[in-house]
Amino acid sequence: MGLVLFSDIKGPLGVIEGAVGLDMKGKVVKVAIYEHKETDAIAGEAFLKQFIGMGIDDTFKVGEGVDAIDGHEAASSAVALIPKKTLVMSYALFLKRKPKPDSEKTPEPDTPEEMPEEEMPEVEDLKALMMLMIDDYFVIVDYFDDKVGKTEATEAAKRLARYAKSISNFEPPKNADQTEEYVYLQDKFSETLLKFAEALEKEGVSDETRKQWDAIVELINQAHLRFSEEEIDLDTY
Repeated sequence: MGLVLFSDIKGPLGVIEGAVGLDMKGKVVKVAIYEHKETDAIAGEAFLKQFIGMGIDDTFKVGEGVDAIDGHEAASSAVALIPKKTLVMSYALFLKRKPKPDSEKTPEPDTPEEMPEEEMPEVEDLKALMMLMIDDYFVIVDYFDDKVGKTEATEAAKRLARYAKSISNFEPPKNADQTEEYVYLQDKFSETLLKFAEALEKEGVSDETRKQWDAIVELINQAHLRFSEEEIDLDTY
């Protein structure tokens, strides 16, 4: 399973359009350039394969992690921003937190209390809520990868469904005409997660639950593209 995002960037001779495939660990697995007015070499495998395996913490600058095509340094720099922009978009979609150093981690209690199903943790804003959601998101991803932790993954899916119900409390659509559609997608997201949790509890990792999870990821992607109007500041990553 993975994620494919389409992105474009301004090159020396015009817009460069491409697509980037990411695995669920946030690493680049494929870069493709399908529309451009630059040298054909920027779309060639010899140049693009250097981005495979790179992640959000890597440097995407010519001379500092990226080898340019001779005589086409500006175009090379532009193309390098496509996987970087895609990684930032994926982190913006899920607001994944970078892991803290061991010295900064808070020790877990020996007997943590389970959150009652009807209760929601208190959060100040949408970002705080998304931080909770991304933790549970990766519990499920790890379960699909390792096939260990079925109960934890099922509970994570149920929590995600409850969290999804409260998203619009923090960030209603900027356009009032979108409110009905926004609430519909929010409810659909929550219902889809509940059905997924039920299937996961019964079947564990299966072709059907993988298919359901892929549909959930796609739904997240659609909602982000439909309602997000904010520019992503690459310099902050």
